[in-house]
Amino acid sequence: MVFRSPPPVLGALALSCILLAITLARLAVGAFWPVPFSVDEAQYVSWSRELAAGYYSKPPFIAWALAAAQGLCATGSEACARSLQPIAFFGAAVALALATSKLLSSHHSGLWAGLLLCSSPLAAFYSQAASTDAWLLLWWSCAFCAFVFASSDARQSFFRAQDDRLEWWMACGLFVGLALLTKYSAGVFILSAFIWLLASGQLFRRGPWLALGTALIVFLPNLLWNAKMGWPTFQHHAGITLASERSGMHWDSLWTFFEEQWLVFGPIVFGVFLLSLTAAGRARARPGNPDALGLALCFSLPMLAVIGAQSLISRAHANWAAPALVGICLAVTAYCSERYAGRWIARWVLGGALTLNLLFNAALLSAPWAAPALGLSGSRATDPFIRLSGFKEAALLLKQLEPHREQTPSAPPALTIASTDRDILANLSAYLPEARVLAWNPKGYVAHHWDLQHDLARSSIPREERILLVIRRLRDASAEHIAQQEEWLDQWFSSVAPLGSTHPELARELAEIKLSGKTDVLLVGFWVRQR
Repeated sequence: MVFRSPPPVLGALALSCILLAITLARLAVGAFWPVPFSVDEAQYVSWSRELAAGYYSKPPFIAWALAAAQGLCATGSEACARSLQPIAFFGAAVALALATSKLLSSHHSGLWAGLLLCSSPLAAFYSQAASTDAWLLLWWSCAFCAFVFASSDARQSFFRAQDDRLEWWMACGLFVGLALLTKYSAGVFILSAFIWLLASGQLFRRGPWLALGTALIVFLPNLLWNAKMGWPTFQHHAGITLASERSGMHWDSLWTFFEEQWLVFGPIVFGVFLLSLTAAGRARARPGNPDALGLALCFSLPMLAVIGAQSLISRAHANWAAPALVGICLAVTAYCSERYAGRWIARWVLGGALTLNLLFNAALLSAPWAAPALGLSGSRATDPFIRLSGFKEAALLLKQLEPHREQTPSAPPALTIASTDRDILANLSAYLPEARVLAWNPKGYVAHHWDLQHDLARSSIPREERILLVIRRLRDASAEHIAQQEEWLDQWFSSVAPLGSTHPELARELAEIKLSGKTDVLLVGFWVRQR
């Protein structure tokens, strides 16, 4: 066991209470969090209203999850869309706790691993966001738990004898398939499993191939959707992977990615994880159980290596290696269990990591209220939420243009809005569910969901119908530049009239909105008709 004091039962109960308290606190605070949608969140919310087997930039599971959340609370608010993410992280923590308990023969150690995952800075941030990361961590953790039970040589589990039983392999494949439907980076799980199974001599058992077949069947709907649509999601990810404005290797980008992992995973957790690398291959495998530390490294290092390589040749965001957190938390717990079993240093390391994580959680949850109280709001240098500002205000302002109409199936949309800007399109779609939001794509290059699925040029809108075109313009644009822009619009539309000609006050308010806290950009609207 990792600890000898306090008594294991009391210690496990205390850790369980902390895990539950973190989840309840996130749910309670999230219900009142005054933070508007990010662009990605707004995009996912709009997807949830048109369910499909795939979307331009992501597989479909995030839209399915948000549709379930919206159906449960039926308000369409930010809190509603974000309500299931804390529960997903709780589920991920429980799955990791079960796997760790199996590997280390200690429920106490299992709870520590789950608690480190659930309290991590990454979980703190993405539990409050309607994004893919919470669900990816949930399905990855569940797949890992099933993999541990399926591949272990131990004769007994929590439930029954496991020799030559295939249900755990099928469960593993199911969860891997769901992870692939959440984010394509889940494919690294298959690479990690291959490495471990090859090293442990289990690769040619029936179970792993049954798991792989199950995963492919679950993932098949998205493959078929992509094939029908011309593989847009795969092309998008290939573009992200290979796109770079610079040639050669980007060592500065790789170093930045490495530095960011200290924050994403927590400095103590990531530091002890790096220290555990020195013990790789020397950790003792308990009788009947595999080497827990070796397994943890197999399910963390490949993901870090893949995303690190991507940062070297192109770019990578800090959270792209998020699934490595599962293996990292197991590695830290296993290392402390093996290296410092029963000693005070294990309590200090794990307790210190948890304390630091909880402080970060408290700071993040209170940030929307603390920032204004401390005078930090309003500046892009100090306000953590200012980059989300402006879009919701613009959508609610334009909502005033929606006419009253009969709520019948044949009634036309209350308002048709077009834009060239994905940020604007996503937020208008999320906050104006009654409006018809379309992409105006004069260049014909498919760059986002609305270009692919809701292109103005391919819509069935009658030529005589008036459309509100919303675009960005520099606030200090010269009269000549404005004239050129309006002349350009005249080339594309049969009629062009500024919004100010019909709604002058609304046009002025729209122009005063600061998108992302920037003062040099304004929004302008035009009433247009197609040629």
